[in-house]
Amino acid sequence: MRTDGTDIRDAEADQGADTRENVPLSSRQSAPRSQRGEVVVASAAPRLTHEGLAAEAYMTRLGVNTSLLEVGSLAAAVGRLAAGAADVAFLPIESTLAGSLNEVYDLLRETDAHIVGEQFWPVDLCLAGPSQVPMNTLRRVLADASSIAWCSAFLQGLPQVRAVPCVDAVQAARLAAEVDNPYQAAICSVEAATAHGLTILRRGIGNEPELLVRYVAIARSPAVLAAGADAKTSLILSVPDEDGALLRCLQVFAEQRISLTKVESRARSDRPGEYMLFVDLRGNSGEPSVATALDRLRASVTYLKVLGSYAIAPAVA
Repeated sequence: MRTDGTDIRDAEADQGADTRENVPLSSRQSAPRSQRGEVVVASAAPRLTHEGLAAEAYMTRLGVNTSLLEVGSLAAAVGRLAAGAADVAFLPIESTLAGSLNEVYDLLRETDAHIVGEQFWPVDLCLAGPSQVPMNTLRRVLADASSIAWCSAFLQGLPQVRAVPCVDAVQAARLAAEVDNPYQAAICSVEAATAHGLTILRRGIGNEPELLVRYVAIARSPAVLAAGADAKTSLILSVPDEDGALLRCLQVFAEQRISLTKVESRARSDRPGEYMLFVDLRGNSGEPSVATALDRLRASVTYLKVLGSYAIAPAVA
Protein backbone atom coordinates (compact mmCIF):
# COMPACT_ATOMS: atom_id res chain seq x y z
CA MET A 1 0.00 0.00 0.00
CA ARG A 2 1.04 3.64 -0.40
CA THR A 3 2.00 4.61 3.12
CA ASP A 4 2.34 8.36 2.68
CA GLY A 5 -0.87 8.90 0.75
CA THR A 6 1.03 10.45 -2.17
CA ASP A 7 -0.68 9.94 -5.53
CA ILE A 8 1.50 10.11 -8.64
CA ARG A 9 -0.91 12.69 -10.04
CA ASP A 10 0.05 14.90 -7.09
CA ALA A 11 3.73 14.35 -7.86
CA GLU A 12 3.09 15.18 -11.51
CA ALA A 13 1.04 18.27 -10.80
CA ASP A 14 3.76 20.18 -8.96
CA GLN A 15 6.48 19.57 -11.53
CA GLY A 16 8.07 22.61 -13.08
CA ALA A 17 8.94 23.58 -16.61
CA ASP A 18 10.34 21.20 -19.20
CA THR A 19 13.67 19.76 -18.04
CA ARG A 20 15.67 17.46 -20.27
CA GLU A 21 17.29 14.32 -18.92
CA ASN A 22 20.94 13.90 -19.89
CA VAL A 23 21.93 10.46 -21.10
CA PRO A 24 25.68 10.29 -20.47
CA LEU A 25 27.86 10.29 -23.58
CA SER A 26 29.74 7.29 -22.22
CA SER A 27 26.56 5.16 -22.22
CA ARG A 28 25.63 6.28 -25.74
CA GLN A 29 29.06 5.43 -27.14
CA SER A 30 29.02 1.87 -25.80
CA ALA A 31 25.98 0.71 -27.80
CA PRO A 32 25.51 -0.03 -31.51
CA ARG A 33 23.49 2.47 -33.54
CA SER A 34 22.22 2.78 -37.07
CA GLN A 35 23.91 6.15 -37.51
CA ARG A 36 26.51 8.16 -35.63
CA GLY A 37 25.23 9.75 -32.43
CA GLU A 38 21.93 7.84 -32.32
CA VAL A 39 20.54 6.66 -28.95
CA VAL A 40 18.77 3.29 -29.10
CA VAL A 41 15.79 3.02 -26.72
CA ALA A 42 14.42 -0.47 -25.99
CA SER A 43 10.69 -0.71 -25.24
CA ALA A 44 8.53 -3.76 -24.56
CA ALA A 45 5.62 -2.33 -26.56
CA PRO A 46 5.36 -1.24 -30.20
CA ARG A 47 4.64 2.20 -31.57
CA LEU A 48 1.06 3.49 -31.30
CA THR A 49 0.53 1.71 -27.98
CA HIS A 50 0.49 4.09 -25.02
CA GLU A 51 3.87 2.75 -23.90
CA GLY A 52 5.28 3.28 -27.38
CA LEU A 53 3.83 6.79 -27.53
CA ALA A 54 5.30 7.61 -24.11
CA ALA A 55 8.69 6.28 -25.21
CA GLU A 56 8.63 8.49 -28.29
CA ALA A 57 7.70 11.52 -26.16
CA TYR A 58 10.64 10.77 -23.86
CA MET A 59 12.96 10.32 -26.86
CA THR A 60 11.88 13.71 -28.20
CA ARG A 61 12.86 15.32 -24.89
CA LEU A 62 16.33 13.76 -25.06
CA GLY A 63 17.26 16.30 -27.70
CA VAL A 64 19.43 13.84 -29.67
CA ASN A 65 18.88 11.42 -32.53
CA THR A 66 17.06 8.34 -31.24
CA SER A 67 15.51 5.13 -32.49
CA LEU A 68 12.98 2.84 -30.82
CA LEU A 69 13.91 -0.84 -30.49
CA GLU A 70 10.71 -2.87 -30.00
CA VAL A 71 11.22 -6.01 -27.91
CA GLY A 72 8.79 -8.58 -26.55
CA SER A 73 8.89 -8.02 -22.80
CA LEU A 74 10.13 -5.80 -19.98
CA ALA A 75 12.83 -8.33 -19.13
CA ALA A 76 13.93 -8.35 -22.77
CA ALA A 77 14.24 -4.55 -22.75
CA VAL A 78 16.54 -4.73 -19.72
CA GLY A 79 18.42 -7.61 -21.31
CA ARG A 80 19.04 -5.65 -24.52
CA LEU A 81 20.41 -2.80 -22.43
CA ALA A 82 22.72 -5.12 -20.49
CA ALA A 83 23.92 -6.76 -23.71
CA GLY A 84 24.77 -3.42 -25.32
CA ALA A 85 22.06 -3.65 -28.01
CA ALA A 86 20.34 -0.58 -26.54
CA ASP A 87 21.50 2.54 -24.74
CA VAL A 88 18.30 3.00 -22.74
CA ALA A 89 15.49 0.69 -21.60
CA PHE A 90 12.06 2.28 -21.16
CA LEU A 91 9.86 0.70 -18.48
CA PRO A 92 6.42 1.40 -16.95
CA ILE A 93 6.91 1.63 -13.19
CA GLU A 94 3.51 2.65 -11.78
CA SER A 95 0.00 3.76 -12.70
CA THR A 96 -2.87 5.47 -10.97
CA LEU A 97 -4.93 2.30 -11.48
CA ALA A 98 -2.60 -0.51 -10.42
CA GLY A 99 0.08 1.26 -8.34
CA SER A 100 3.67 0.07 -8.60
CA LEU A 101 4.66 -2.69 -11.01
CA ASN A 102 6.46 -5.27 -8.91
CA GLU A 103 8.02 -6.90 -11.96
CA VAL A 104 9.79 -3.67 -12.87
CA TYR A 105 11.06 -3.07 -9.33
CA ASP A 106 12.39 -6.65 -9.32
CA LEU A 107 14.23 -5.95 -12.58
CA LEU A 108 15.64 -2.71 -11.18
CA ARG A 109 16.79 -4.47 -8.03
CA GLU A 110 18.59 -7.16 -10.03
CA THR A 111 20.24 -5.00 -12.69
CA ASP A 112 23.25 -2.71 -12.41
CA ALA A 113 21.54 -0.05 -14.55
CA HIS A 114 20.54 3.41 -13.29
CA ILE A 115 17.32 5.37 -13.68
CA VAL A 116 18.22 8.36 -15.84
CA GLY A 117 14.80 9.85 -16.59
CA GLU A 118 11.05 9.57 -16.23
CA GLN A 119 7.97 10.24 -18.32
CA PHE A 120 4.31 10.63 -17.31
CA TRP A 121 1.74 9.61 -19.88
CA PRO A 122 -2.07 9.95 -19.81
CA VAL A 123 -3.82 6.85 -21.15
CA ASP A 124 -6.80 7.72 -23.36
CA LEU A 125 -8.37 4.45 -24.47
CA CYS A 126 -11.03 4.42 -27.13
CA LEU A 127 -13.37 1.92 -28.77
CA ALA A 128 -12.93 1.92 -32.55
CA GLY A 129 -14.40 -0.09 -35.39
CA PRO A 130 -14.50 -0.29 -39.20
CA SER A 131 -17.59 1.93 -39.34
CA GLN A 132 -20.01 3.89 -37.18
CA VAL A 133 -22.43 1.41 -35.59
CA PRO A 134 -24.71 1.42 -32.52
CA MET A 135 -23.07 -0.01 -29.41
CA ASN A 136 -25.78 -2.63 -28.96
CA THR A 137 -24.92 -4.24 -32.30
CA LEU A 138 -21.35 -5.10 -31.27
CA ARG A 139 -20.55 -8.72 -30.46
CA ARG A 140 -16.73 -8.85 -30.20
CA VAL A 141 -14.18 -6.42 -28.78
CA LEU A 142 -10.49 -7.01 -29.50
CA ALA A 143 -8.14 -5.81 -26.75
CA ASP A 144 -4.94 -6.66 -24.88
CA ALA A 145 -5.14 -7.87 -21.28
CA SER A 146 -4.29 -4.49 -19.74
CA SER A 147 -6.95 -2.68 -21.77
CA ILE A 148 -9.56 -5.27 -20.80
CA ALA A 149 -8.74 -4.68 -17.12
CA TRP A 150 -8.60 -0.88 -17.48
CA CYS A 151 -11.98 -0.82 -19.30
CA SER A 152 -13.76 -3.55 -17.33
CA ALA A 153 -16.65 -1.28 -16.23
CA PHE A 154 -17.29 -0.15 -19.82
CA LEU A 155 -17.25 -3.74 -21.07
CA GLN A 156 -19.62 -4.85 -18.34
CA GLY A 157 -22.05 -2.29 -19.71
CA LEU A 158 -22.07 -4.23 -23.00
CA PRO A 159 -23.32 -7.65 -21.84
CA GLN A 160 -23.71 -8.93 -25.40
CA VAL A 161 -19.99 -8.36 -26.13
CA ARG A 162 -17.22 -10.96 -25.81
CA ALA A 163 -13.72 -9.62 -25.15
CA VAL A 164 -11.13 -11.27 -27.42
CA PRO A 165 -7.55 -11.05 -26.05
CA CYS A 166 -4.79 -9.73 -28.30
CA VAL A 167 -1.04 -9.34 -27.85
CA ASP A 168 -1.28 -5.55 -27.69
CA ALA A 169 -3.55 -2.66 -28.63
CA VAL A 170 -1.88 -2.19 -32.02
CA GLN A 171 -2.65 -5.79 -32.98
CA ALA A 172 -6.25 -5.26 -31.85
CA ALA A 173 -6.59 -2.18 -34.09
CA ARG A 174 -4.94 -3.93 -37.04
CA LEU A 175 -7.21 -6.99 -36.80
CA ALA A 176 -10.30 -4.81 -36.54
CA ALA A 177 -9.23 -2.91 -39.65
CA GLU A 178 -8.33 -6.01 -41.68
CA VAL A 179 -11.75 -7.61 -41.22
CA ASP A 180 -14.63 -5.34 -42.21
CA ASN A 181 -16.96 -6.75 -39.55
CA PRO A 182 -19.53 -4.24 -38.23
CA TYR A 183 -20.07 -6.42 -35.18
CA GLN A 184 -16.42 -6.17 -34.12
CA ALA A 185 -14.42 -3.31 -32.58
CA ALA A 186 -11.09 -2.76 -30.82
CA ILE A 187 -9.86 -1.01 -27.70
CA CYS A 188 -6.74 0.98 -28.55
CA SER A 189 -5.17 4.42 -28.50
CA VAL A 190 -6.69 7.17 -30.60
CA GLU A 191 -3.41 7.26 -32.56
CA ALA A 192 -3.64 3.53 -33.37
CA ALA A 193 -7.28 3.87 -34.45
CA THR A 194 -6.42 6.79 -36.74
CA ALA A 195 -3.39 5.05 -38.22
CA HIS A 196 -5.48 1.99 -39.12
CA GLY A 197 -8.37 3.97 -40.57
CA LEU A 198 -10.86 3.02 -37.87
CA THR A 199 -13.88 5.02 -36.78
CA ILE A 200 -13.79 6.04 -33.13
CA LEU A 201 -17.02 4.89 -31.49
CA ARG A 202 -16.32 6.08 -27.94
CA ARG A 203 -13.43 7.83 -26.18
CA GLY A 204 -12.52 7.86 -22.51
CA ILE A 205 -13.73 4.33 -21.78
CA GLY A 206 -11.27 3.62 -18.96
CA ASN A 207 -12.43 2.85 -15.42
CA GLU A 208 -10.84 6.10 -14.24
CA PRO A 209 -11.47 9.49 -15.85
CA GLU A 210 -7.72 10.18 -15.63
CA LEU A 211 -5.44 7.18 -15.99
CA LEU A 212 -1.80 8.20 -15.70
CA VAL A 213 1.19 5.90 -16.16
CA ARG A 214 4.70 6.77 -15.03
CA TYR A 215 7.63 5.36 -16.99
CA VAL A 216 11.34 5.35 -16.21
CA ALA A 217 14.33 5.22 -18.53
CA ILE A 218 17.37 3.25 -17.37
CA ALA A 219 20.92 3.27 -18.71
CA ARG A 220 24.24 1.64 -17.89
CA SER A 221 25.70 4.91 -16.55
CA PRO A 222 24.03 7.37 -14.15
CA ALA A 223 22.51 10.61 -15.41
CA VAL A 224 24.68 13.71 -15.46
CA LEU A 225 22.66 16.50 -13.86
CA ALA A 226 23.41 20.20 -13.94
CA ALA A 227 24.07 21.87 -10.61
CA GLY A 228 20.80 22.95 -9.03
CA ALA A 229 18.66 20.89 -11.41
CA ASP A 230 15.21 19.95 -10.13
CA ALA A 231 15.88 16.27 -9.50
CA LYS A 232 14.38 13.14 -8.03
CA THR A 233 16.15 10.12 -6.51
CA SER A 234 14.63 6.64 -6.33
CA LEU A 235 15.55 4.02 -3.72
CA ILE A 236 14.73 0.47 -2.70
CA LEU A 237 15.33 -0.33 0.96
CA SER A 238 14.40 -2.88 3.61
CA VAL A 239 14.00 -2.26 7.32
CA PRO A 240 14.48 -4.80 10.12
CA ASP A 241 11.45 -6.40 11.75
CA GLU A 242 11.59 -4.40 14.97
CA ASP A 243 9.68 -1.63 16.71
CA GLY A 244 10.18 1.84 15.26
CA ALA A 245 12.38 0.73 12.36
CA LEU A 246 10.33 2.49 9.67
CA LEU A 247 9.91 5.61 11.79
CA ARG A 248 13.68 5.91 12.25
CA CYS A 249 14.14 5.77 8.47
CA LEU A 250 11.56 8.47 7.84
CA GLN A 251 13.11 10.67 10.53
CA VAL A 252 16.42 10.60 8.67
CA PHE A 253 14.76 12.31 5.71
CA ALA A 254 12.83 14.72 7.93
CA GLU A 255 16.01 15.83 9.73
CA GLN A 256 17.57 16.74 6.38
CA ARG A 257 14.35 18.46 5.24
CA ILE A 258 13.98 16.11 2.29
CA SER A 259 10.55 15.76 0.69
CA LEU A 260 9.38 12.24 -0.09
CA THR A 261 7.11 12.01 -3.13
CA LYS A 262 6.54 8.27 -2.82
CA VAL A 263 6.76 5.66 -0.06
CA GLU A 264 5.28 2.26 -0.88
CA SER A 265 5.80 -1.06 0.87
CA ARG A 266 5.84 -4.66 -0.29
CA ALA A 267 6.53 -7.85 1.66
CA ARG A 268 9.88 -9.56 0.95
CA SER A 269 9.41 -13.08 -0.37
CA ASP A 270 12.87 -14.16 0.80
CA ARG A 271 12.62 -12.76 4.35
CA PRO A 272 9.24 -13.23 6.06
CA GLY A 273 8.38 -10.35 8.37
CA GLU A 274 10.52 -7.83 6.45
CA TYR A 275 9.26 -5.33 3.92
CA MET A 276 10.83 -3.63 0.94
CA LEU A 277 10.14 0.08 0.57
CA PHE A 278 10.05 1.88 -2.76
CA VAL A 279 10.97 5.51 -2.10
CA ASP A 280 11.16 8.58 -4.34
CA LEU A 281 12.58 11.79 -2.90
CA ARG A 282 13.16 15.30 -4.15
CA GLY A 283 16.84 15.93 -4.67
CA ASN A 284 20.02 14.58 -6.20
CA SER A 285 22.06 11.90 -4.42
CA GLY A 286 25.10 14.14 -4.93
CA GLU A 287 23.60 16.98 -2.88
CA PRO A 288 25.01 17.22 0.67
CA SER A 289 21.64 16.80 2.40
CA VAL A 290 20.68 13.75 0.34
CA ALA A 291 24.15 12.22 0.65
CA THR A 292 24.05 12.68 4.42
CA ALA A 293 20.60 11.10 4.64
CA LEU A 294 21.72 8.08 2.61
CA ASP A 295 24.82 7.60 4.79
CA ARG A 296 22.71 7.67 7.95
CA LEU A 297 20.09 5.43 6.38
CA ARG A 298 22.63 2.68 5.70
CA ALA A 299 23.17 2.32 9.44
CA SER A 300 19.50 1.52 10.12
CA VAL A 301 18.36 -0.62 7.18
CA THR A 302 19.06 -4.19 6.12
CA TYR A 303 19.20 -3.34 2.42
CA LEU A 304 19.58 -0.14 0.41
CA LYS A 305 19.95 0.40 -3.31
CA VAL A 306 19.98 3.82 -4.96
CA LEU A 307 18.27 3.29 -8.31
CA GLY A 308 19.32 6.66 -9.68
CA SER A 309 18.98 10.43 -9.59
CA TYR A 310 17.37 12.09 -12.58
CA ALA A 311 15.62 15.24 -13.76
CA ILE A 312 11.94 15.49 -12.85
CA ALA A 313 9.70 15.10 -15.88
CA PRO A 314 7.58 18.02 -17.04
CA ALA A 315 3.90 18.15 -16.18
CA VAL A 316 1.47 16.42 -18.52
CA ALA A 317 -0.50 18.95 -20.56
